Parts: sequence; structure tokens; C-alpha cells
Amino acid sequence: MFCKNCGQQLADNATFCGNCGTPVAAGETPAPVEAAPAAPAPVAEVAPAEPAPVVPVEATPVETTLKVSPAVPVEAVPAAEAAPVMPAGAAPVAPAAPAAPKKKNKWLLPVIIGGSAFLLVMIAVIVIVVVLLNASTKMDLNEFVSFKYSGYDTVGKATVEFDYDKFNEKYGKSIRFTSEGKMLYSDNTPAEAFEKTIKSYVRLNGSSSRFRNLSNGDKIEFEWRESLIFELTTLFKVEITETKCTDTVKGLEAAKTVDIFEGVEVQYRGTAPYASASVKTSDNPYGLRFRLDKSNQLKNGDTITITTTYGSSLKEYLLEKFGVIPVSESKTVTVSGLSQVIMNDTEIPSSLMSKLQAQADETNKARLLKSITADDQRLVSAECIGYYFLANKSSSNSSTNNCIFFVYRNVVHHSQTYNKKNYEADSVFYSVVQLTNLTMKDDGTTEVDLTKMRVMTNATITFRGVGYKSWLYYGYQTMDKLKSNLIDRNADKFNVTEKIDYSKIDSKENTPKETQPSETSGADAAA
Repeated sequence: MFCKNCGQQLADNATFCGNCGTPVAAGETPAPVEAAPAAPAPVAEVAPAEPAPVVPVEATPVETTLKVSPAVPVEAVPAAEAAPVMPAGAAPVAPAAPAAPKKKNKWLLPVIIGGSAFLLVMIAVIVIVVVLLNASTKMDLNEFVSFKYSGYDTVGKATVEFDYDKFNEKYGKSIRFTSEGKMLYSDNTPAEAFEKTIKSYVRLNGSSSRFRNLSNGDKIEFEWRESLIFELTTLFKVEITETKCTDTVKGLEAAKTVDIFEGVEVQYRGTAPYASASVKTSDNPYGLRFRLDKSNQLKNGDTITITTTYGSSLKEYLLEKFGVIPVSESKTVTVSGLSQVIMNDTEIPSSLMSKLQAQADETNKARLLKSITADDQRLVSAECIGYYFLANKSSSNSSTNNCIFFVYRNVVHHSQTYNKKNYEADSVFYSVVQLTNLTMKDDGTTEVDLTKMRVMTNATITFRGVGYKSWLYYGYQTMDKLKSNLIDRNADKFNVTEKIDYSKIDSKENTPKETQPSETSGADAAA
């Protein structure tokens, strides 16, 4: 007997299904659920017979107590499903054997579930692999950077070193090319190409000038620049997390210090403000060559800085060659002891000016007396009427940096006899006594070489008498000619200070005057 609801096979005396709880009516044999249709059983031909008497059987009532689970409702058995009633007089036919219920495959559901799970896992794995293949490897390059220090304290230097072995051990297998990287480095593995890029950058930037002249305790910084990061992320599937690496300088030894300017002195030539300077060394154990930042156009009070031709590499040179460093790389000296070119007449003390004029008086008179060679000439007077002071305008030295012209008004008496007549006249002309390059020492005293004082001989004047008589002198007939030729033409090169007493200038013409004949004039003329 089978349960009509779920097809579970039941005991012959079962009153309800033990599987689904459906009640089973007494004497009913329901068809199993979902049972496959059975082939019709062959019916044997039976000879007609007389109907056997039907003996009624009294059914014995069975007392059954039905316990129904609240979760499983109890359904009434429909009347249509009751056992068929045999017609009267019909021979009883044995009922067909019920078809065996189809057994469920207990492995089907686990297989389906397992297959679905496996498929999902494979999809997840593929997704993860794709993501990982396209993901950038994060790395901190500073992890592999170290600083190496050399040299001495205050002049130490640092170099950046990159541990490529350690880097390849950690990232060598995980670095991958981008499409651009594959094209550029077709002959290298990603790890090899990455190492080449890093080596090139470290070589160029790992020993820059920022890492020189270091002292213990200095802070230094090495930076992975944006240009490098851009290159790395363009060629490789990487992400650089840190861009700067810092360190503190340590371990530098103290070097011996020396004074490289010992035995070095500056020598001067010339007079201020046009003096020049040069370096002289009495002891130079390190083979250094020195230079001056200013060597011309010097005057007292100027400062000169002495340095070496090695410039900023001096410390490295001395350390490498001699194991020493200089106390100082430069030395400053102040110019002193120079004689100063006098640039203004007010710088000449009055006592010296008087001395100069007295010397000029003697020089002028001596020159005049050399010109008076006959009895018909007589020096009447030679008076200094002032001076011109000229100072060079140029900032460069010249043969004449300053000059003082003492101007003299000279009067010479001329006499002659012509055709038994006596003639005489006073001739006036102007001469110049020159003294150049007056200087003053730094102690305020003036240096003057009076032996260099001379009369200007670049101009002459001729006084003509009666007939063919004439007299020649050095000088100018008028002050206008003197100033035009001597002062005005030099005004563009010199600053001129004029101290002339024009009240002493004679404006009359210098012409011989005829004297009245005397009784002895004939005899005098004959003589």
C-alpha cells in the first residue's frame, strides 16, 4: 500500500502516512503519487461458471486513534477514490499490481549545487586575475635608498645608493609593462628595464651640488621628481607612494685647517686713484695661484678681496692633495699707503703753493734771461698774475693726471738805432711755467718734484723793431691766445680751475716808440 499524496510505501495496517501525515482510510489501497503507468496485466480467459454465493463478512471494527500534526492538515478522502464495487454476479478480478514508485537521485542536487559553486568560483578567480593583471604595484622606493658619506666635516659629500638586489627580491616578479613599456623595452624584462631607469636617475641626481660641503648634523633630502614618477608610471604598472627621502649627515671626520694666505701680500704701483695692485707670495706650499677682484683704479680706503683660481673646488683640491682645509677661502685687504693725485687746487696747502710759485718765479726768470742775449734787450719785470689748475676727467690713468700753469706777465725793454735815430719800446708778453702730476701722501704731506717744473716752449712770439730788427721769446702776446691754445683746447679732458688776476693784464699793443734824437744819437748809432 502507498500514500496517495506522496507515494510513500505504507504498512498494510497504516492509518496515516508516516512521511507526509496524510490519513489512509481502512480497506483503501490508493495509487502511489507520481507512479509511472503500469502496463496492463493480461486477463486470462475464464470459463463461465455459476456465480458463487456471496458470503457476507462482518468487518471487525478497529479502534484507531489518529494524531494529526498541526502543521499538516488532514484531508478527507473523496468518494470517487473509494474502492470500486464489484457488480453482482461478476467474478472477482485480481487487482493489478501497483507500479513501483520512481526513486529520486540523492546526488543530483549536491552535484548541481557544487557545479554552480565551482562555476562562480572560477568566474571570481578570472575576475581577480584580470584585476590583478591590470592593477598597479604599489612601492616605496625610499625603502631601498641609503646615503654614503665621505670627506671631512664641513666639506663632506654624500652619494645616494640604491639596493637593486633587495628591490628585485621584493618586486622583481611583480613589475609588469604597460603597452608603452613593452614597445620601448622589447628586449628587456620589466625588472631589467625598471632597474635601468632607476640607475640612470640615481646616477644623475644622487651626487648633486646639494650633497657637497656637508657638516655633521646637516639635513639632506633626495627626491624622486615628478618627471621620473611620470616615466615610471607610463612604462610600468606601478604606483610610487613616497617621493622624498631625508637623512642626517653623520660620521664625517674633522680635517686639519691651514691659513693659505700666510706669506701672501699685495703690492701697489702708481698713485691713487689710478694705482694698480698685484699679488706677491713668499711661501706657497700648496701650489695655489691667487687673484684679486680689483687690481686697477685704486685709491686709499678701497678694499680688495684675494681668492684662489680654484674657486668653489678649493676645499676638495686641498683635501684630496694634502688632507687639509683652509681656514678661509678668501682674504680682504684695505688699500693704504698710496700717494694721492691732487684733484683740486684746494688740496694744496698754502705753504706749498707759495713754495711752488717761488720756484716757478725762478724758472721763468731763468728762461727769460736765456732769451736776452744783447745789449738792446733788458728785462723790466716778470710778474706772476695767477694760475690754472687742471685735473684729469678720465677714470683711467694717463701721463698727465693733473697740471698747474703759473702765468707770468713779462715786460722787456727793446732799443735800437736806425738811420741815426734811436728807437725804444717796452714789449709785453705772457709766459707759462708748468708742473704736472702733483701728489699727496696718505699722511697729508705733498710730494712735488720741483726739478720737473719747466717753461712751456710750445709757443713763441716775435717782436719786430724798425727795419729788419726782431726779438724772439717763448710765450703768447695776449692772454686770449694763451687761454685758447693752452686751456680751451684741453677743457674736454680736464676740469679747469682758473685763478688769474685780470687787473694786471695790459691791453695795449706792443709797438716800438721813436725817441727824440739827441746830440749823441749819431755817435751812439755808430757805436
